[in-house]
Amino acid sequence: MWLKLSGVSMIKIGMMAVEGGPYNILGEDSIRCAKIALDEVNYTIAGQPIELFIQGTNALASSATDACQELVHGVGVDVVVGPVSGDEAVATRGFANKHPERVFVNGAAGSQQIYDPAENFFSFWSNGVQFISGLGQHCYDSGFKRVVILSEAYSFTFAQVGAFALEFCKAGGTIVDILWCPLGTPDFRPYIQKMPPDIDAICSILGGTDSVRFIQQYREESNTTPIIGGTLQGDPTTLHFVQDYPNLLKGVLTASPICDTAPDSNWQAFLQAYHALDDDTRLYSPSLLGTGYYMNMKALLQALEAIDGDLSNNQSKLKDALLNLELDGLTCKVKLDRHRFPIIDNFINEITVDDNGRVHTRMVKRIENVDSTLGYSDDEWLALGRFSTQNIPCERFANKPMTFSEIIQNSRKNKK
Repeated sequence: MWLKLSGVSMIKIGMMAVEGGPYNILGEDSIRCAKIALDEVNYTIAGQPIELFIQGTNALASSATDACQELVHGVGVDVVVGPVSGDEAVATRGFANKHPERVFVNGAAGSQQIYDPAENFFSFWSNGVQFISGLGQHCYDSGFKRVVILSEAYSFTFAQVGAFALEFCKAGGTIVDILWCPLGTPDFRPYIQKMPPDIDAICSILGGTDSVRFIQQYREESNTTPIIGGTLQGDPTTLHFVQDYPNLLKGVLTASPICDTAPDSNWQAFLQAYHALDDDTRLYSPSLLGTGYYMNMKALLQALEAIDGDLSNNQSKLKDALLNLELDGLTCKVKLDRHRFPIIDNFINEITVDDNGRVHTRMVKRIENVDSTLGYSDDEWLALGRFSTQNIPCERFANKPMTFSEIIQNSRKNKK
């Protein structure tokens, strides 16, 4: 559906972004970075102007459904971009299944497409299991054999905890306990006090203001046990708010598809464009989720250009263009896998402090060609069951190194 203005076709793009709550800063950066991609094409595709409509959400599934409803039925947008959070993405894919005539492109949500799939939902930004790929093995190789995990409890963090646990336990590591907390927890001291003394590290799968509060309170309790960080623990949205306390996170290992010191020319150009923004509230570096919005918006615009903006026939040309698109990404060429998620490079990063006291990430290792099921077949992955507070592989199989086939066999036994 196109809007006619003075004889000119206009493409209407609707975008969801979080407003308010612990992920507000991520929502702001999502808008910021998506607009960089639109600026690159001067808000025009195939001679047609683009109009952007932004609808706020609160990171909860119901708000994403409401936002989709408003954008599609209220505004009448052609394409929807978003959302930010994993639970929102599950709801968005449910909405997309009911609206097969439209294309939905992910923002930066990390829940997996293998669950609750929608054939008209595409993502050129990786998911929660991909974000943390390589960290479990690297931490075990670095001498961390026994860890406690502290995590918020929702679909994105389930993906992160499950993927880390699977890799860490396969290597031979033991997860002593998993402490689940609500999103937006104000006081982490009760969780800190539950951590046993005989561990090598605490793995913090937290994001937004939660990650900052935990680090501050953990250090205030004079804990010296090393911290392993989930993807958002090492994100610029966290690092930006610890600049006055540079030693809070120094030396923490994390994993992410972005890294401040990545040498790739496209990444360095994106950094320059971000730093050139006339925006006093921007972060020191683009966030993980902001970068995801940039990549997905860029992919959408490139696909629209390839089809000359033709959205006829239930947007069939756009769907085919996205499915077959090879995007010149920020750190690697990006194509979609069988679940319409990208095959990407991931980074093991160390949080460090430069000579000016700026906290940033330094690349330790690049993990290449990571797909949405970490290289395993769908049958193997689905046999594990959906990761949740009740289903994290290592929690059941701690203290014994296992091959993936052994974990699969045990999973199947537990389901009988």
